[in-house]
Amino acid sequence: KKILVTAGGTQEPIDPVRFIGNRSSGKQGIAIATAARDRGAEVLLITANLEQKVSGVNTLTGNSAVEMKTAVDQNLEWSDCLIMTAAVADYSPEKVSGSKLKKESIGQEQLLVLTQNADILASASKVLRENGKISVGFAAETTTDLDQAATVKLKSKGCSILVANDVSNGKVFGEESTSVLIITELGDSVRANGSKLEVAHKLLDVISDML
Repeated sequence: KKILVTAGGTQEPIDPVRFIGNRSSGKQGIAIATAARDRGAEVLLITANLEQKVSGVNTLTGNSAVEMKTAVDQNLEWSDCLIMTAAVADYSPEKVSGSKLKKESIGQEQLLVLTQNADILASASKVLRENGKISVGFAAETTTDLDQAATVKLKSKGCSILVANDVSNGKVFGEESTSVLIITELGDSVRANGSKLEVAHKLLDVISDML
């Protein structure tokens, strides 16, 4: 099988020095790419602001939301399954300065106008579904009702599988272990705990059944 994996967090530039970003370390995506490779899949990994490589896995970069969307769209036809672990910024600055914004020139307040980025997972899921293929989304939530949040996002994104975890107070980010809820469009649900590699294999078990 051909598995397309995204990992890391996009950075949306404000100027050549500053950006809007998030706390994603990319470790779960790296673990999934590694596990899929070890199971014999042909894997293409698209990374956002990650230096880590995975031996035996072809890698592309998609450091901003626009770059990530381009890389994903160009490889959807190739893939049997998209696993979208990358944390893509919902918004990016409307205007990007070509030079560093100086504190003295902008004063004490700076108005930053943001525009909404394209929903990569939703658009990719639609394309994959039309071709009988699978998409997997991830949801980092800060809620006491993870089941409901996961169900809502599964439906809104139109993906086949949704993996949700609780990131309240910054937990999980950058850690070696995690705890997730995996739900499918068929109504199945699985809870997985342990190292991110162990969780990756649990997810691939679910994906394998659906493939």
